Amino acid sequence: MNVGKIMTKNPATVPDTATLLKTAKILKKNEISGAPVVNEDGDLVGVVSEKDIFKALYPSHAEFYDSPGIWIDLDALEKSTIDAVDKSVQDFMTKEVVTVNSNTSLMQVGSMMMVRGIHRIIVVTQDNRIEGIVTRRDIYHLILNKRLGI
Repeated sequence: MNVGKIMTKNPATVPDTATLLKTAKILKKNEISGAPVVNEDGDLVGVVSEKDIFKALYPSHAEFYDSPGIWIDLDALEKSTIDAVDKSVQDFMTKEVVTVNSNTSLMQVGSMMMVRGIHRIIVVTQDNRIEGIVTRRDIYHLILNKRLGI
């Protein structure tokens, strides 16, 4: 079976001008955990996930070691998460996006996800336009339903 059979067509996208707050709202509204990021021409420029947002809210190792006191102060940490809502999606999205075409086999897509440690792959047309998205959950549900009868 190929990915075109189970992908979500015309997935929700996040504009590359979005803030962390707008990105989070798009994910929540669409009840998804990640989405492609597109520029004003609709070109794919990245992918963003709840994990990326979570990481943007907390200090990196370098920030923590640079001034550990602020991160031990929970009130200061909470304030830093409030301040993070204005961060640009371009600052925390994944820029190296894995793409496939709709004829790619699900076995290959699942393997790519496992090897790369990713949860979603963007499906693109021959001219590199977004056609759909397939997630680890999509493949998992197919396996449970068709192969295991659950």
